[in-house]
Amino acid sequence: MNESDGLFELLYPDLIPFDVARKVLECYGIIMAVNYKHTMSIKIINSHVQLSYVQLGIFVSAQLF
Repeated sequence: MNESDGLFELLYPDLIPFDVARKVLECYGIIMAVNYKHTMSIKIINSHVQLSYVQLGIFVSAQLF
């Protein structure tokens, strides 16, 4: 965890099925990026929660308000 910039990041590999995570993020309509890693992270920045879930070479990121 990095507290110096107010960013708290928690990593949960393989926590939830990819298709479930993707459907949740698609419902928000704010998928932001594609990359190649394999992890799930939750970032809390000034009361905004950024959820990223990565699996099978597809990176899905959404910012929840």
